[in-house]
Amino acid sequence: MINSTEVIQYAPEQIGFDGAKYIELQASAIRERMSKFAGRLYLEIGGKFLFDPHAARVLPGFDPEMKKKIFGLLAADADIIFCMNYKDIIGDRQLSNEDADYISSCKSMVERISAVLGIKPLIAINMIPFAEKNS
Repeated sequence: MINSTEVIQYAPEQIGFDGAKYIELQASAIRERMSKFAGRLYLEIGGKFLFDPHAARVLPGFDPEMKKKIFGLLAADADIIFCMNYKDIIGDRQLSNEDADYISSCKSMVERISAVLGIKPLIAINMIPFAEKNS
């Protein structure tokens, strides 16, 4: 069984994904969307932000640091809002791949984002999950 943080190394003839082109297209598309708004453009980034091995396991050639590279290109024009759920804070949610508690894991992630991208994330605490609000 493969660990969820492992990335499979494919042989060059198996590579089917052009990571450089993907980064270029994504950064360009985000800049284009940013130009259409006078204020701020908010994007929700799912998965692991700095290192996301899931797609790399199933898509030969996908770099697990792709999101980091895209936002590294946009760092001068971007702010990052790191959202935390209040129930996860109160309940001290255990993140699946972390040995640390929720607050420590989030603090560590904010510090890594700041160090790697040079952007100090803002922190928002979500009070009412969308599913509960609309049920």
